[in-house]
Amino acid sequence: MACTDSKVSGPLSAFVGSLGFPQFLFERISIRRDGPLSHTAAHAFVLYVSTVALRAEENPALDVAVHLSRALNVPVVAHGFFDDRSAHATARRAHFIIDSAREAQACLTAKGIPCTYQIMKNGARQPMHLTLASRAVCVVTDEAFVEPYLTLFGQLKRMKTPFVSVDTSCIYPARLTRAKDCDRAFRFRNATSAARRKRISTPYPPPPSVRPHHSLNSKTVIELLKSLPKGLLYLANDTCVSTTDLLENTQIDVTVPPVTNTKGGTGNGIRRWNTFLAKGLSSYASRRNNPLHHHNQGVSRMSAYLNLGVVSPFRVGREAMARADGKGKSSVNKWLDEYCTWRELAYSFCYHVPNHLDVKTAIPTWAFASLEKHRNDTRKTLSLETLAKAKSGLPLWDIAQESLIRNGELHNNLRMTWGKEVLTWTRGAEEAYEYLKYLNDHFALDGLSPPSYAGLLWCLGWADGPKQERPVFGKVRFRSARAISRRYNLIKLRDAIRSVESPLTRIFQMGVTAPPVTEVTAPPVTGVTAPPVTGDEEKRIPEMFISNSKGLAGQKRKSDGAKDLNNLDAKRTKKDEKPLDDVEFDGDKFRGELSLPAC
Repeated sequence: MACTDSKVSGPLSAFVGSLGFPQFLFERISIRRDGPLSHTAAHAFVLYVSTVALRAEENPALDVAVHLSRALNVPVVAHGFFDDRSAHATARRAHFIIDSAREAQACLTAKGIPCTYQIMKNGARQPMHLTLASRAVCVVTDEAFVEPYLTLFGQLKRMKTPFVSVDTSCIYPARLTRAKDCDRAFRFRNATSAARRKRISTPYPPPPSVRPHHSLNSKTVIELLKSLPKGLLYLANDTCVSTTDLLENTQIDVTVPPVTNTKGGTGNGIRRWNTFLAKGLSSYASRRNNPLHHHNQGVSRMSAYLNLGVVSPFRVGREAMARADGKGKSSVNKWLDEYCTWRELAYSFCYHVPNHLDVKTAIPTWAFASLEKHRNDTRKTLSLETLAKAKSGLPLWDIAQESLIRNGELHNNLRMTWGKEVLTWTRGAEEAYEYLKYLNDHFALDGLSPPSYAGLLWCLGWADGPKQERPVFGKVRFRSARAISRRYNLIKLRDAIRSVESPLTRIFQMGVTAPPVTEVTAPPVTGVTAPPVTGDEEKRIPEMFISNSKGLAGQKRKSDGAKDLNNLDAKRTKKDEKPLDDVEFDGDKFRGELSLPAC
């Protein structure tokens, strides 16, 4: 199904309004730079720049681009890029993004859509997406909520080419929400749930197809591709070239390697989602707060795939909603509330507060003032380097940080404790937020995203109300890692985290020799050893994976729950391992454990 052809006249905004887009698509479109459409030049085309919708199916921005190309009677070109000098450009993030883009572009190519890609590196730093945009009739891109995609918006706005953004991330488009409803979860839920409920079960509209004379093998497109700048990659054709080879000569941080248990690509994401649907969704409410169930279908672990648009959020919402009245419906509805309320609140908040990386702008006035009032309270300050090494000396926190370092993810309930504790080692909201952004974005696959920033900001008082004042935290909600340590068997938790990834597999699969990563060394624990290595193999493995016989033996903690790690197993009882209670909302008050946007 395609929009009705329309005569080109006037600016882009008028043209878009005249095309008869399906309502699902039309309500997602924002005109970012208006202007006349000129498509008389040779090799004219519509450019789709893919950023946070790394998928071929159920992609509203791609569909808008194809609709426009049909109406303008010009080809569409899909383009993606990875900047090796962007913030937190690690090997982990690069592999996930490029592997996802490769699969998506292969699917688009099969549909006759020409696709190009650029990996910025030494000797190839000219931003091809801007070169292509300067030649395009108009540009379509995914709605930007966070950096570095907001910077792309700024670049495109300074050009003469008209462009639109399309919300590919939210069931209820963020542009339809009100800023005043995005400060508390209960307020956002009340304001948006009815409208979202109408949309969540709606089938995705049939995608348009490219015109036959503008398909990949047509003479028009072949001539167009010949005219494009040299140096562009065609990922769908480069199947024999590994991602590691593609990243040669880049400046990515190879000390944060790819993770083998969360690989990029829509196929991998859908397989994970289908497994959770079958084995985890119906018991989500009772198991979601226990980090020991993190890799055993206690949670969906879909955040990385959703935040980068590798899997359609519409499909996920639709398929979960279809089970809302079936087996385990209380668990299904609990998961849907997390997905629809907290996740979409994060996106809408970042949409309305683009300066959310500035903590003074992002958190409530009372929270910032209270944390500033207590910034000089007595505390033991730790450096960012120490925390990045997972060497805080607090066992539960170090386990959480090691999960990020090793596996690129952290259980959501544990992440709240991890984030709150950073307040006790830093001075004031600004330093705490800078530390949290680095620790999360550098290691987590779901970092650099609205749900991640919302979770970090909650630790500093966002989407919460003032509590009883106390040292360090002021009126911000208090949460103690030492006290919460009583709830978990820390040896089992560390074992679970260390069992997910094989160090040798990770390093050898990259095809590079990673230098010793002393700056992110996780504290070893006596009796919990990494797989044995010998000889030359040991030289290829970052220090954080090499067992240290000294361990933490002899380090005693007070009776507040952070006990000697080596004695925990013997003293643990079934009562200690009981899952945390679910959260219940009652106006401004919470009962039980609070949950945040990650799924």
